Amino acid sequence: MQRILNDTVLDQSSQTDTFYSDEIQLDHIYGWAMRHVITDATTSADTFLDANVTVGTDTITMTAHGLTTGAKGQLTTSGTLPAGLSLATDYFVIVTDADDIQLATSLANAQAGTQVDITAAAGGGTHTFTPTALAGTATYQASLDGTNWEDLASPAANAFTGSETSLVNVTDVFYNKLRLKVAVTAGTASATARVNGKG
Repeated sequence: MQRILNDTVLDQSSQTDTFYSDEIQLDHIYGWAMRHVITDATTSADTFLDANVTVGTDTITMTAHGLTTGAKGQLTTSGTLPAGLSLATDYFVIVTDADDIQLATSLANAQAGTQVDITAAAGGGTHTFTPTALAGTATYQASLDGTNWEDLASPAANAFTGSETSLVNVTDVFYNKLRLKVAVTAGTASATARVNGKG
């Protein structure tokens, strides 16, 4: 007999996040199939001018930017960047509202709300913030007790660099619980997973 064991949406993730599907109980199951879908939610590059920079609050206005706190990217410019910002440097976003961001020098600083000090905005030109492209791995994990989880060697972890759909089948099950682990190393992703069991 075949039945759906789990149909879940995983939390949206930002730069260097790891997130998990719900725990799937495998009692009386001797085979399972999982279909997961990774959706690239990384935003497009966005531009701003010196007039969009507020030095007193180190804030950059990019209307409806769609970024999330922790998103990673780099700056380019057709002129000179505002003082305090550099080319060829990784920055991490701090979202202050739907139209405004600040930049941090690390993910930890972004999560703590510690922004780069922008000391002047009179550089000239059009400046562009380009988020880092999506990359990460999807790993199948098993557990006997729901506390101690181990990565399955087969099926192996699956690296992704954009949106993808993957279907795996396992015929011999020697564990009680299953889950999908999605580790995002760059960009932003969301995921869904659906598991069918045979038993």
